[in-house]
Amino acid sequence: MCELLPFPYISQENLQREQTEPENAVIRRLTADPKSFPASVHPSVAEYLYQLVRRIKPALVFEIGCYIGFSTLHMARALKENGSGRLVSFDLNTGVASDNIKEACLSDHVEFIQGNSSVTVKQYFLDHGDGKIDLVFIDGDHTRRGCVADFNALHDHVKKDGYIIFHDIYPERCRWKGPRLVLDYLKTAKTFFTQFDVVERADIDAFGIGICRMVSQGKNPLIVIPWPKRMSLCLKTSRVSRWLELKTFDAHYERYLDQRQSNPLIFLFNIILRGCSKFGKFL
Repeated sequence: MCELLPFPYISQENLQREQTEPENAVIRRLTADPKSFPASVHPSVAEYLYQLVRRIKPALVFEIGCYIGFSTLHMARALKENGSGRLVSFDLNTGVASDNIKEACLSDHVEFIQGNSSVTVKQYFLDHGDGKIDLVFIDGDHTRRGCVADFNALHDHVKKDGYIIFHDIYPERCRWKGPRLVLDYLKTAKTFFTQFDVVERADIDAFGIGICRMVSQGKNPLIVIPWPKRMSLCLKTSRVSRWLELKTFDAHYERYLDQRQSNPLIFLFNIILRGCSKFGKFL
C-alpha cells in the first residue's frame, strides 16, 4: 500500500520518532491524563501529525480546532525541530491550549486566534496577505455546514501539493457527518474543480483521518450561496449549480457519488439545467 501512494505516507510500523530532543514534559502529562481523550485527538494521530510536519517541513501550518492543544503541541514541536515554520491555530476558546504551549516553551512557533474559524481565517488573510498554506488540520466544527465553511475559507490559500487533513471521518463511530461528506465530495471532484489525492487512515485512530493532497488547482468545489444572494446569481449558473450539487449530495450522497463518477460532465450539465429550471421564474 505504501508504494502506491503519491505523497508522504507514514505507516503504523514507522511511527518511531527520530527525536532531536527528549519528549516535552507537557506532552507526557497530557498523554497520561485519561481526561484528554477522546476529546483530544488520539496520541497516534498527534504522532502522525508530528511525523508529517517533520517530513514535509512546512513554512505555514493551519489548525482548525485545538481544544487543550494536544495536536498543537506535537506540530509545534516538529516545527521547532525543523528549525523553521509557523503554526496558526483557530478555536472558539484558545485559553487552555495557549497555556500549554507557553508551558512547553513553544510559543515562538504558534499563534492563536480566537473566534469562529470560518470568519477569522478570512480576516487573517486580509490582515497578513495571501500567504500559501502547506498543511491544514481540520478538527473544528464537525457539522456539514461548519466543515464546508472551514473548507471554503481555506481552499484558495492552500498551495499546490499542500495537505488538508480531516479528523473524525467515520460518522458511525464519532456521530458527526460533516467531515465524511466533504471528504467523499473531494474524492469525486472532477472537470474544472481542484483535484485531490485522498487517503483514509483507520489504523491509527478509531474515528479516522482523511489525508488530502492538492494535486491540481482549480475552482473551489464546495460553495454555499447565502439565501439573499441566490436570486441575484441565477444567471451565473456555475455558482447555482455548485450550490445545487451540494444540496443533492447532502441528501443522497451515495447515489450522488455513483452518478457523478460515472459521467461527471453530463451530470454537471444536468445540474446546471436543473438550476436554470428551478430559478428561472425569478429572473
